[in-house]
Amino acid sequence: MTTDPADLVLDPTCGSGTTAYVAEQFGRRWITCDTSRVALALARQRLLCAVFPFYKLAYPEKGISGGFVYENVPYITLKTVAQGERPDTETIYDKPVTDKDRVRVPGPLTVEAIPVPSIEDPSVLSATQSEVPNESLSPNVAEDYVGTMIVLVRKDGVTFSGGKHMALDNVRPVESAGFLHAEAQVKQNGGSSRVALSFGPRHGPVTARQVEEAMRSAYMMGFNVLIFAGFKHL
Repeated sequence: MTTDPADLVLDPTCGSGTTAYVAEQFGRRWITCDTSRVALALARQRLLCAVFPFYKLAYPEKGISGGFVYENVPYITLKTVAQGERPDTETIYDKPVTDKDRVRVPGPLTVEAIPVPSIEDPSVLSATQSEVPNESLSPNVAEDYVGTMIVLVRKDGVTFSGGKHMALDNVRPVESAGFLHAEAQVKQNGGSSRVALSFGPRHGPVTARQVEEAMRSAYMMGFNVLIFAGFKHL
């Protein structure tokens, strides 16, 4: 029994990324999962280095929706051989014609991770609440990570990798701004500049996508300075 190929391929065991590789080869959307970072790294490297054949389009102006050019082969029967008739041709729909002058690479993909649950030391949470009595912190810091980061930045400012410290005034959350989580003011050159803050994941690096989207949002919202608070960015 044969059925039409599924629109989305799900592979719960990534391995070396073969399922994702084949899905890309046949133009299918895919999701692959694994508990091993090594497997995910191998699959990511394999896909980023992969090159696939580019098939000729039947109607280039319509793109893929216009269909492909397929191979045609003669349909030979006993009758055509016995009577010397010219055989008809038949289209082989599983063999599109390859364009030798062009190649295809994988479509856009992302590597996502689920943060590892953690339990904060109750003494640290209690100390933070006592030092900032007017702030409302969640009993579980993991559930209110952004709120906790805002409280800490409001209290201590930010310290850059070179050791330079910057005190921030009027630190407050930003609503519905994507990867921008807080805004503040900083005194510079005798004036005040608007600062946007973007906090990285609790357990992971600041990603390239976060940097790009935060920069775009900060520019559109008129911020003068953008600060990323995280481990590192790719």
